[in-house]
Parts: sequence; C-alpha cells; structure tokens
Amino acid sequence: MKTKRVLLFILLCTATCLQLCAQSTIGRQKVDQYPITAWGTPTYGLTWLPVDYSSESKKYPLIIFLHGSGETGTSISSLNNLISTALPQRIAQGWNPEAVNPLNGENQKFIVVSPQAPGWSYSYTHVQWILKDIVSRYRVDTSRIYITGVSAGGAGTWSCVTNGPSFAQKIAAIVPVSGAGSNTTSESDQIPLVGGVYGMKVWSVCGADDSFWSLANTYTNTINTAVPAPAVPALASGIAGAGHSAAAWNTAYDPTWRNNALNLNVYEWMLKYSRAGSSPAVPPTVSAGSSQVITLPVSAVTLSGSASAASGNSITSYSWSRVSGPSSFVFLSPGSASTVVNSLVQGSYVFRLTVTDNLGLQATSDVAVSVLGAVAANVPPTVNAGTDISLTLPVSVANLSGSAADSDGTIASYQWSKISGPGAYSIATPGSAFSAVTGLVQGVYNFELKVTDNGGAAARDTVQITVNAALPPPPPPPANAAPRANAGADVSLTLPVNTTTLSGSGTDSDGTIASYQWSKVSGPNNYNIGSADAAATNITSLTQGVYSFELKVTDNGGAAARDTVMVTVNGALPPPPPPPANAAPRANAGADVSLTLPVNTTTLSGSGTDSDGTIASYQWSKVSGPNNYNIGSADAAATNITNLTQGVY
Repeated sequence: MKTKRVLLFILLCTATCLQLCAQSTIGRQKVDQYPITAWGTPTYGLTWLPVDYSSESKKYPLIIFLHGSGETGTSISSLNNLISTALPQRIAQGWNPEAVNPLNGENQKFIVVSPQAPGWSYSYTHVQWILKDIVSRYRVDTSRIYITGVSAGGAGTWSCVTNGPSFAQKIAAIVPVSGAGSNTTSESDQIPLVGGVYGMKVWSVCGADDSFWSLANTYTNTINTAVPAPAVPALASGIAGAGHSAAAWNTAYDPTWRNNALNLNVYEWMLKYSRAGSSPAVPPTVSAGSSQVITLPVSAVTLSGSASAASGNSITSYSWSRVSGPSSFVFLSPGSASTVVNSLVQGSYVFRLTVTDNLGLQATSDVAVSVLGAVAANVPPTVNAGTDISLTLPVSVANLSGSAADSDGTIASYQWSKISGPGAYSIATPGSAFSAVTGLVQGVYNFELKVTDNGGAAARDTVQITVNAALPPPPPPPANAAPRANAGADVSLTLPVNTTTLSGSGTDSDGTIASYQWSKVSGPNNYNIGSADAAATNITSLTQGVYSFELKVTDNGGAAARDTVMVTVNGALPPPPPPPANAAPRANAGADVSLTLPVNTTTLSGSGTDSDGTIASYQWSKVSGPNNYNIGSADAAATNITNLTQGVY
C-alpha cells in the first residue's frame, strides 16, 4: 500500500508540475504546494516570502493562515479565491507582512503560508504535514510559529491546539477569527488544556454581531478558568457592527486595527510570544499496550495499559473506551489500567486508554485489536511423486518430477527421501519438487515425496526406479560385402561420330555406394571423360580404334568392384553412289466431253502418276477454242469448267 501511495504522489506531482511552471505568482504570493498526508498528497496554496528573503540568511517568523469555506478550490486558478479576503488579500493589495516586536522594538518580517482546501478548510490532520514541509523548505524561526484563520479556518486553528500537547507546543500563539467552533468532541474537550497545560497564547477575534461571538467568549473563559490557569490569559475582542462576514475578517488583519487593552495589532501581539520561554505543565504519559490479533471462537483479550505522571504529580483515574470497530464488546474493568474486554466479534477494534493526573491533565493512547473469523479445518494437500522409471546401466541418473496442490492454502515445503532399495544413491535437491538422483546401481528403489502445506498438514507419494543390469555387448558386424559394378553395354561408333555416353551403375547388398570412378584401360590416346566420378559420363574426342574403359565403384565400407566396357570406333564409310536420273511423270486429262447448249458446264477429272517419286502439282489451261470459259480450280486434278459457248475446246 505504501508503494502505491508513493507512486500516486509521484503522478500527482508530475501532473501539477506543468501548472506550477505556467503561473508562479498570484496576488504577489508564490504559487506553492504542500503535503497534507503522511504519504505526500499535495495541495495548492500561496506562500509569501519577505522581500529580503533571498539576500538574507536569517530565519523568519511563520504565519499559517487557514481560509474560510468560501475560499476553497483544487486548482491553480482557484487560488484567486484566497486573495479575495483577509490576510492573503492584504498581501495582494501591496502590504508586506511585518510588524514591530513590542518586546525589543525590532521590525520583523513574516513568512505567510496559505494552503487551499478542496472543501470547508484544513485542520490539525493536514496542518501537521504542511508545517513539517514548510520548516524543511524555508528558513523558519521554529520558536515563532503562529496559526490564524477565519470562519472554518478559525475552527481549523482551534483544531491545531486541541489534539494533544505534542503539536500544540510547537505553536507560539493562535488568532482564530470568527472561529466556527471546534471540529470534534474530543477537540472541544481539550479546550481547558490549551492555556494552562499546553502553554498556548490565544486571541479570539469575532464580529460582535456574529452568532459565534458567544462561543469565542465561552472558549476564552474556559481557558482562563481552567486548572492550572494559563500564564497569559486568553483574549477575546469583538468588532462592533460586524457579523460573520468579510467585514470582520478584513478588519482583524488590518495592521492599523488595535482594539484591545494592549493597543496592539494581531501581528505585534503575535511577536510578543515564542515557544523558547514557555514552560507549560507536563501531562502524564500513557501506553495502551501492544496491538493484538485473536481468532474466533476466542472472543476476549486482556488490555494491559500503563501510565506515569510528571514529577510531583500522580495518576488519579484510568478510563477505557472504544474509538472504532463493532459495537459488541464488554469492559470488565473500564476504570483500571488493565482490563479484560470480552464479547468481541469479527472485525477491527481500536480501544483508547485515557489517564488523568491530579492537575486534571489528560493523555490518551490507542490500541488495535483484530478479531479474525473462525478458521475452517485444514484440508491436507495432494501429492504426486511422478511416474515410475526404468533405467539400464550404464545410465545411473534419473530425474524425479513431483507435483502437489492444496485446495485451501499453499504448499510450504517438499522433501524427497529413499524408503527402500540399494544403499548407493544421491538426491541432488531433496527440498525441491524436482530433483536429479545420481549414483544409482542395479536394483529397485522406492523414493518418497512428502509435501507440507501452510497449515502443517502433510501428504506422501512414492515413485519406483528400476535399474537394470547392463546389456551384453552386441555381436560384431558381418564382414563388409563388396559392391557390384556394371560398366554398361559395349558401344560401336562410326566416324565422324566420336562421342558416346557410358551408363554405369553399382549396387551394394549391405550398404551404399560411396563413389564412382571411370578410367581408360586401353585404346588410342585421344579421348576425354566428361564426369569421371559419376555413374554416367560422356566420352568425347574419340578416334578410330578400340577403347576399353573401367568403372570402379566403392561402397560405404571401403570395398571396391570394377567392370569394363568396350568402345569400338570404326573408320568413316565411303561416299554413297549418285542417285539415278529423275523419270518424268504421266498425265491423264480424262475422257473427251460433249455438251449441248443450254448446258454450258462440265467437270474435268484428271490424274497423274510418277514411277520414281510423287506428283508435286497440277495445272489446267486452255489450248484452243472459243474465248468464253472459266476454269474453277486450275491447280487441282479435277475442276469445273463453266461459261462455255458453242464450239470445240
């Protein structure tokens, strides 16, 4: 949770840094940010630094101003609400916060911090962190810290001095203006302690027509009549004719307004007081004891408180009360330092021990009690040691692979052990779900996996490892059988053909052929083997003669075999005799034709033969006769003759 808060703070700071850079001052006051929680949640505000702050090294008195409910906001632009009234308005209008200290006549300048709340105003819960931040970043005279505020901020001012002495005694004086009451009942109960016990100097200012004017007088009288009484009586001043409005607030912070018996403005009055010389009565110290956690059905605890009074004082009473938590509880001895509280139910309680001494000074301490619900019976885990394993020597290592689950919790531990089998073994990581086992010998082992859950319940499972004797060595392999080579069929060529292809092959009954190699055994010197290391190769550049080529094949065991092929190259043949003379073909134009007009068309059916070849073409033409005619297909053996006239063609 702390990590998430830090990350949130970083994101918030990053998101607002650009805004801070965009506008650095409003109403002559520095746009600032302060944390309001322990984990640094930021809030905007205005900070006034004296004009000589950067040129001096001294420390300055600090005024923390808490605004009213009408000046709230959450952004830089809303800071303009702050300068609409009271002290921030005075600064915005040109006044530099400073006053003459009535005790020594010195003119002293103030640092003024005005944080802006998103609603109502800030109180002790927030101001404690704002003050811590301001003191760490600015040169603050920590003996002169003053808190003032209007309306809701007046209530916040009272809150800062009614939450115990630790923080109140850091404050020299307060000026609640038109204070709208206190914030909680416990804070109101501490009003009598503010002056005499906490040593606080108080001046309440309020409009005389304000409904809270009577409350200001009541608080003032309560402080002044308390035992012990304050060393400096609290003051209350009413502003005539003013109600609960800015008229009263602007008057109270006017440096020219001096309406009290001392004739001092609020800034001069503040400077009279510091924490260096105050010595208030010391309240008792108290401890409510250590936090406790129980689980039902246990429903009672003993609260063991203790307290001690300051020197010369004594504890007069103890009182136990519930601060928060379920309403079911019973104190057996609520007026004693220690008490049993029973009838508790499931939930988170905070109990408070309040002690009072003989001067009426009180101190409180809180203790937390957590009551957990009844816990169901723990369900044992389930475990699986894995499947059985069989090994054969010389392998002597196995891997144990276990697993486990717990339905109502988590597995807290694993543990492997041998429960039976030979004595030789070593478990590498016995506390892990997975482990190697080494050094195994022949025999049967049983290993157990024990798992334990977060509730202490355990479960076991075993796995068997059988280690077999080493197998006898295998028989030697049979002798390598030689391969068989086949150089292919013999070849016969006749020049000018001087090239051939040798197609060899090889087989191996107990392996594979590893290589081929062709070489010439005998024959003429002219030749060329194209691929001597392949089963098939071209042979070129051969001359007339008889060649013998050998194919050597080698198997994967190194054995070899050979075969030869013969290539016979014959001399060139004599040229062939010339062909006989071409015999002329014979033509037949067909039988003569006789027509009687008006028929003037006929078909001529010719043919041709060639004793030593074939007919290559036909061609019809007119030799004699009338001029009128038409040959339909002059280049065909048969053709139509049309458009004939009387006569002989």
